[in-house]
Amino acid sequence: MTTLARTVFAGIVAVTAFFCMAWLGCALIFGADPPRTACLALSIACAAAAGTAAWFVTLPGRPVVAASVMVGAFVTAAIVFVVGFFGPMIFAPDANQGPMLGLFGAPVGFLVGGLVGGIVGVVRVMRQRQR
Repeated sequence: MTTLARTVFAGIVAVTAFFCMAWLGCALIFGADPPRTACLALSIACAAAAGTAAWFVTLPGRPVVAASVMVGAFVTAAIVFVVGFFGPMIFAPDANQGPMLGLFGAPVGFLVGGLVGGIVGVVRVMRQRQR
């Protein structure tokens, strides 16, 4: 993976982790009225950790399976979130529960993307060993 692709990927992972933690994580941890400073600090810490992990996992020479799982999970979750959150706002503006599709669909996309990424990574490793 080139440095530009790794940078873009780590940025997408960091932004996704920030917003997932800010919106979902803080509500689950602190309840209905979370303290803003604590949520901001927690969201920044999670974004930094996720972005750093994404950067180092995709280093050349690292295990392909871990990189495939992370790439599959975070990219799929980001795509599902954006489509599920903004899609209903565009195509059905009168529906008041449209953005919830993105909020609840992103974790499912994360799991499915990680699973598919893991399968792709294992297949890649098996093909490399056969050569």
